[in-house]
Amino acid sequence: MNWSRIKNALLREIRRSSKKRNWYLKDIKVSIPQERKKILIKNGFFPSSDLILDFQKFGFNSFLNDRDYAKLYPINHPSISTLIDYKSHLPILLGDKKEWLPDFFAFFSQGTIIFQKGIPNKLLNLELFLKSAFDTFGDLIVKPITEGGGRGIFLLTKENFDQVKKDLTKKDFVVNNVLKNNHFLSDIFPGCLNTTRVTFYKNESGQNEVLMIAQKFGTSLSNSVDNISGGGMACSIDPKSGEMSKAYTFSGVPGWYSEHIYSGKQIEGIKFPDWENCYKQIQEIVNHFDFLEFAGIDLAFTDKGIKVIEINSQPEARLTQVGGPILLNSGFNEFIKKKGYKPNL
Repeated sequence: MNWSRIKNALLREIRRSSKKRNWYLKDIKVSIPQERKKILIKNGFFPSSDLILDFQKFGFNSFLNDRDYAKLYPINHPSISTLIDYKSHLPILLGDKKEWLPDFFAFFSQGTIIFQKGIPNKLLNLELFLKSAFDTFGDLIVKPITEGGGRGIFLLTKENFDQVKKDLTKKDFVVNNVLKNNHFLSDIFPGCLNTTRVTFYKNESGQNEVLMIAQKFGTSLSNSVDNISGGGMACSIDPKSGEMSKAYTFSGVPGWYSEHIYSGKQIEGIKFPDWENCYKQIQEIVNHFDFLEFAGIDLAFTDKGIKVIEINSQPEARLTQVGGPILLNSGFNEFIKKKGYKPNL
């Protein structure tokens, strides 16, 4: 009997079991009374959700909880979820809609150029290729192909290139030009790209239906990204009017704010200009992904039109409910139950 193999198998199972039991340890650290934390964890929610979701008004059952929602992965077909979750596959998913890609987009694997859009000569080595990209597009954004939540993203410039170029040959990355928001969003916070999250699901009629829309904003603490876990802010957008709600943040003093906590610009009550046309474009993008049953798309409103930044096959439950409990949407409630959602409350 191979005791070493049995031991290793047991250790792997213990680690898997520990991750399931301690799922809540991935949460953002916030100041909440210990007894309240226990209640939230028992009901399947990250404790930080107490600062965002109105459990007092709606109760726990109206909200999609983090623990049991995570168990559903993959909600889409496994092969489709894998395709979505790799940022390097974005050009494949967009097909002939290349105008939705950033002007420059490249996928590198261990320093080898696998795909690129924007530089005529792709036969250059990595260093010469990126220097050519600098000359054409200026600073670049580098992203690991599988990380989420803004993790591992950094700004690549001519100044820091020599320091990080070796790292670019060790892993797989996607690189694109630095996008800039249109005036409306950059006026609220100009320090980074502020992206718009659109979550949709396939309804009973077989159509991709927009479930919610949220606007994310960077802050002085979130550096080159707008992710909430990195110090950003997020609010909901009314799909009918384009009006933004208050925005929540875990940065500084966690809570809901009518204004941007650093720029002081008004958020609550402000409407997207030309929202009817914006929503038509959003719906066109959502319809393009008719092979998906459920996803969250990050979009960038720029002066050159809407750009698709990335697709999430299982978008975060908290951000998805920034506008309220999504289980009150009867169509989505039925959809997610058919996918096996059974809250263990």
